[in-house]
Amino acid sequence: MTEAKTVSPIPIYVLAGVLGSGKTTLMTRLAKHCIAEGRRVGMLVNDIGDLGVDALLLAETGWPSAAVDALNGACACCSDSTDLQEVIRAMAEAERQLLLFETTGVADAADMLSQLMAPELMQYIQTPRLITIADLTRYPEQLGDDPLVQRQVALADLVVLSKGDLVDDARIGAARDAIRRDNPGTPILDREPTDAEIATILGADVRHEAVLEELLVDGPPGHDTPHTVTIQLPQKLNRERFQHFLKALPDAVLRAKGFVALDED
Repeated sequence: MTEAKTVSPIPIYVLAGVLGSGKTTLMTRLAKHCIAEGRRVGMLVNDIGDLGVDALLLAETGWPSAAVDALNGACACCSDSTDLQEVIRAMAEAERQLLLFETTGVADAADMLSQLMAPELMQYIQTPRLITIADLTRYPEQLGDDPLVQRQVALADLVVLSKGDLVDDARIGAARDAIRRDNPGTPILDREPTDAEIATILGADVRHEAVLEELLVDGPPGHDTPHTVTIQLPQKLNRERFQHFLKALPDAVLRAKGFVALDED
């Protein structure tokens, strides 16, 4: 009779941030750092669109050292958690030594952390660490008063400020002050992390548990979900006409992403 194989809980890092803040870029750097250290990485990507563009990009980081699985078509924080459980269990059975989880840009951090700390998942993963990416071109102005963003910051075990090369020092100072109001003790990386700071991110301590418990007293806060549409392009496009189309998109469109073949290239 063979004994059942026991699996040690795996460290998991959840990357939160609004659409376009730089989650995929940071996740790629974290994965490559771990691979260079000889660690087997599992990457989970949640996309509310039907086509997982970010998962396709991350898949290039290199099998078998890195494995990518996608949860597409819904926001995992407020939908049926069955798929999430199956993906995490599969990653554990594949002997991944560390998990990176990129949430959607509209995910509620409180609900996401609550789901990941369910008893049926905690047999596979450690208490998750939340890494929040704050886009300095939109934070704190524009997004600092958004309840969704405030929870991403308040629950962060570490905050990374992205796009610092596009703003001045005053903007960075304002972002630090806003973060300190919502999360006084969390470490902050002011600019694009160096290779040494990438290792610091993976060494972040869990510090969000008391705040999470307070936020969930009345149940998960919930959030609005934008409507998504996936368009399969039938042929190559003219660059000039495509650029004109992008510039003409209405303000109601939060983001467009994907792969486009141009007739000149």
